Amino acid sequence: MKRGFITSAIFFLVFFMLNEKAKPQSCREKAENMGLWVRSKDVRPIGQENATTVNNLKKITAVVDSIGALFIKSYPIPFGSKVVWGRVLQPVDSVTLPDYELASYLYMGYVLAYRCINNKIEVDDETPITLVASFNDYYRSGYVPAIDENKKLHQNLFWLPPQQFSVKGYPGFASIANGWAENIREMRYSVLVHKEGKLPYTPVSIKEYFDLCLQLIDFNEKKSIQELNELRKKGYKIEPDDEQKEHEKSEKLRVYVRKQMQRYASKLERPAILKRPEFSIAYDNIVPNEDLFTTANRGYQLVRPNPDYVEKNAEKWKPQYIWISWTVSMTDDFPYPYYRKLTAKLDKMMREVFDFREVEKMLSK
Repeated sequence: MKRGFITSAIFFLVFFMLNEKAKPQSCREKAENMGLWVRSKDVRPIGQENATTVNNLKKITAVVDSIGALFIKSYPIPFGSKVVWGRVLQPVDSVTLPDYELASYLYMGYVLAYRCINNKIEVDDETPITLVASFNDYYRSGYVPAIDENKKLHQNLFWLPPQQFSVKGYPGFASIANGWAENIREMRYSVLVHKEGKLPYTPVSIKEYFDLCLQLIDFNEKKSIQELNELRKKGYKIEPDDEQKEHEKSEKLRVYVRKQMQRYASKLERPAILKRPEFSIAYDNIVPNEDLFTTANRGYQLVRPNPDYVEKNAEKWKPQYIWISWTVSMTDDFPYPYYRKLTAKLDKMMREVFDFREVEKMLSK
């Protein structure tokens, strides 16, 4: 009796296991088990590349292909997705580049989801997921250029996004992928691979930030007075006290900035890390007793390019620093639950498997 019970149990167990193995995969399961890397054509903004890029295409191609091979080695079967990748010969970024002769170029990968639609597997060409490597460039790093301020003050200033993690000793940053929105659908995580002990940017201190604000106030006041005089010359009626109002408005801003300098007197040599990437207090946007600065993991650090970072004797096509960035979905709104699953797999691979030390070996020594 006991032996018969055991025999029956074994029989049913074997039958169950065979039945499970024979059970066909669902369309969704098949889609998730698919993964493919596909090479696309190069993108060349003809007429915009610098001479270094044009004269070193084969060498640049080899660099981009090397990092492409590293991505494939780390993620041979991309979860439920088709990764279409290629080389982009990017025009030089004049704001962040520490040496204008450096060649800038990209590895650009579009991670396209395999989705089950009407029981048929299709590639979702609108998948908002990318995998990018930017060589000598901050593309997709989340940086914010101070466009208006740079033009007025002849500076090369930009903000870095919040620095929220590190991978293998390299700083990791988080930024909103597609601009600002209350409902954040995608984030970008970016890792800066740089030479040991050096960074391609230098921080702007709190004191210098306030000095720049004062320079902006002076510039804007002078420009406003100049515009009033030009209107007067053209026959427009300008009230006698209009110029005085401009002076008073500007002086009010100066007083506010100086009060803030006094408030932060013990911290003036610290890096300027602001809550928002803007020079708000230089533009009549006064909020009494506002805390302007915050920590690196929550705010935007104001920086400028560091020309001393660049190896002067190295050939200009060689990578001096590399940004690696990828998309992370942050919402469960349709069809984002599936995107979120894909980006979670991608994020895990980048943090735990991808070898950033191998990327550092590509840098010019």
